Amino acid sequence: MPDATDLVLEASRVIGPGVIAVFARPGAGKTTLLRSLLLRWPGSRAAVDPEYQMQYSTGRICYLDLLGDDWRDLPRGGLIAIDEVDRLMARGPKEARWVLDLVNMARPWGISVAFSARRPSAVRRDLTACARIMALGQITERLDREYLSAWYPEAETLRSIKEFRFRVIRL
Repeated sequence: MPDATDLVLEASRVIGPGVIAVFARPGAGKTTLLRSLLLRWPGSRAAVDPEYQMQYSTGRICYLDLLGDDWRDLPRGGLIAIDEVDRLMARGPKEARWVLDLVNMARPWGISVAFSARRPSAVRRDLTACARIMALGQITERLDREYLSAWYPEAETLRSIKEFRFRVIRL
């Protein structure tokens, strides 16, 4: 059975550049999934890590200036990963605007953006609505399952997903 990384990579190949949302409770494997995507993505890769917690064993992944625009230097087919986007956007309006601008501009440039969040309900709806692929892990909070039900009607079943397992859906 393919793992979540394989499913996300295959869906991305089929639908082309877009936004990938990864939602799950703390410790359920969100950062691990983002790392795996970054390490296996066929194009260029970059990471935005507001807490500088993600560590990679390859020199082929660059880190982007948090509020800069050097992401435009990525060639078409690239991937930008943002871990804990909910915490980044909560810092203030400047950071939230940067994330939304990045998401809105990346697709026309042929660049995909993957982001993770612990609390889906803490992510702005306009960002979640941009997702073309969702990887949904264990979601224990009722408010978060209700939030996700707008995109995934079976969201109530997400509380019983095992750790490090994800349901990958194309939107």
